[in-house]
Amino acid sequence: MMRKTKILITIGPSLENYETLKKALEMVEGVRFNISHSSYRWHKKMLKMVREIEKEIKKPITVVGDTRGFEIRVKIKKPIIVKRGHLINPHELGIPTSVIKKIKIGQNVLMEEGKVKGVIVKNKKIKVLCDGILHPNKKLVFPGLALSKKFINEQDKKDFKFFAKNDFDVIALSFVKTKRDVEEVKRFFEKINYNPKIVSKIEHKTAVKNLEDIVKVSDGIMVARGDLALETSFEHVPIIQQKCTMLARKYNRLVIVATQMLESMKTSPYPSRAEVNDIANTVLQGADCLMLSDETAVGEYPLEAITAMVKIIKKVERLIESKCYLNLKDRKNLLAKAAIELGKKLKLPIVAPTMHGTTPSKLSSMRPSKVIYALTPVQKTYKFLNLYFGVFPILYNYEPLVEKRDQIKKLLKVEKCIFVFGYPPGNKDTNVIMIG
Repeated sequence: MMRKTKILITIGPSLENYETLKKALEMVEGVRFNISHSSYRWHKKMLKMVREIEKEIKKPITVVGDTRGFEIRVKIKKPIIVKRGHLINPHELGIPTSVIKKIKIGQNVLMEEGKVKGVIVKNKKIKVLCDGILHPNKKLVFPGLALSKKFINEQDKKDFKFFAKNDFDVIALSFVKTKRDVEEVKRFFEKINYNPKIVSKIEHKTAVKNLEDIVKVSDGIMVARGDLALETSFEHVPIIQQKCTMLARKYNRLVIVATQMLESMKTSPYPSRAEVNDIANTVLQGADCLMLSDETAVGEYPLEAITAMVKIIKKVERLIESKCYLNLKDRKNLLAKAAIELGKKLKLPIVAPTMHGTTPSKLSSMRPSKVIYALTPVQKTYKFLNLYFGVFPILYNYEPLVEKRDQIKKLLKVEKCIFVFGYPPGNKDTNVIMIG
């Protein structure tokens, strides 16, 4: 049985070995490069390795570049132990002067992904509220504090140019707050002649308020549960995750769920029971793609973590119910739904030839029981559709479609199938169903 829910892994020291990385990529659909860690040189070296393996294993691997955004990372040379009641000078942690000027007494400070908590007291010192260890380059969060008016900073511009030069397929934008942030990035990409797919990371309280507008202008969204829990509050995360999934499906956008899915497997070869249930529920909720972070980047058991996720997904996704969040007053959506019903009744696979990815993404959003073969001659469309639920993209020039029907069926090794597409070629209007 083909797995329909896709997996995105984060590259890091744990996957530097060629054979280990190859085994990992054979099990997944995409790789995330977190630009906040390591040098451009290291990322370029690993990207080259990914692309070599992609050719060797003959399957698409979608490359995702994850931006820094305006973030604060602890600037210390080695781990330091902190005790409850300790007072820390923010300058010692490398917090920028511009941020120190903004913080006020009573402001909460979260370090080590919330494991170490502090509060700003007199003289703008951080009073530690619980024992813990601070590690170099770990993120530090001031919940609710607006740190920067500009969305794109100078470092972002350098990173964007690196992504463009190395032809990353997808860019995951950190700390998006409004649709204007996404539009600003699109304008910058236009200036440098770069056209990647944009996935907005939902990890800020303001983004939650503007969620629907952000979904509309993005190609997809990522529920970045780590920072989201710190910026809002942990009990809100399940509700926000569900809302993100429903809105993404309503507008046929990609939805990725990330962070701490198998956190215990950083140091254990087996997942916790709670993690198994988290993955299962996320799959049943209708996520397109699940992401592993530290588990594969720095964990001791990267391959075991991927294997565990594959097993859980395969076991539970047969229980996914096909459900439509699209507006069925729209003829295009109604036609896509009809194709799915036909596929189910006639027990035939669905073939969706596409230039832009519109028809396959509509079909995917309804979570059909049958797989969707998306034929496209466009590389960017091919790589992005690779992350959508139930979509299996094939890089193929399908025109003239009617004349090539038999060639396509031979390619897919099927006797009969349902074609659903937009005509004439190149438009974004799903308007034809053809059984053949």
